[in-house]
Amino acid sequence: MSRDEPGGGPESRRASDPGSGDRRPRARGGRRSFLRRLAGAGGAGLLGSTAGCLGAGVVRTKTGGGSETALDLAGSDHRNRLDADEYGEYAARMQVEYGEGVLPWATLDEFVSSTDAGVDTEYAGAWAQQRVYHTETPYAVADSLAVAHRVETGTAEDARSGEGVRYRIRLWRAGRLTERAYAVDPWGLYRTRTAFTWFGHRVAVPSGAALVAVGSGWGGPRRPDGGDRRGGDAGSFTARAEDGEYELRWDSFHDGVVALVGTCDVWYPDPKRSRRRELPLDWSTEAGVGIRTPY
Repeated sequence: MSRDEPGGGPESRRASDPGSGDRRPRARGGRRSFLRRLAGAGGAGLLGSTAGCLGAGVVRTKTGGGSETALDLAGSDHRNRLDADEYGEYAARMQVEYGEGVLPWATLDEFVSSTDAGVDTEYAGAWAQQRVYHTETPYAVADSLAVAHRVETGTAEDARSGEGVRYRIRLWRAGRLTERAYAVDPWGLYRTRTAFTWFGHRVAVPSGAALVAVGSGWGGPRRPDGGDRRGGDAGSFTARAEDGEYELRWDSFHDGVVALVGTCDVWYPDPKRSRRRELPLDWSTEAGVGIRTPY
């Protein structure tokens, strides 16, 4: 089974957010498809071998799964929440684990980007999570980060209109392998290196709230220096924002570091005009780890 550890633990390029972020979204509609896929894949435990053809040989996913965490952007008591001082420590730790530049925001100052020009933002908190795939024989470790900034619209008319509160959510997720070889046969005579076969990151808002993507996002293999994807294994990356969900997903076969980066804006009804004081955000991650066999 996989496990969660707060804060990034011991197993734990400079970039700006492209595009512009002041488009008005549509409100959330249908049921979350992300979790349905997780249930079909076997949850957070050891997966049955799933196969797909990619390059030479057959890619077989051997372990992986996903998890979901309920966040409250208005709260401060979540066990995985990082305050402003703790964020710097966490970012420094990730630079050691994954190499400089893999996490685009080494300090809080680096969150100010072209999409924030003329917009006042305030750090509202960050949430960090670590997962190991899988616990008995750890083949891979993945660290995930969700960072929230309160966005001020800046006009008295906006404040009077009761359009609600807006947050900018930046997502980062990176995974690395533990160098443990996978025993293909029951006797352990034939062992092979593992690789990531898929990697996902997602947030969703409840009915009545709304969400829109900011920029196109990025996902794929990374070099230890934070450089772009390498070789012919860049894979397939998708960024999807619809029905109140924002999802980043990469699919391929890569035996090194993979990372996902994306940004979205979320709107909630004004808490002062609503019975609900919480600002809920569903936060989900997923990954697959497998091997390539000749047949």
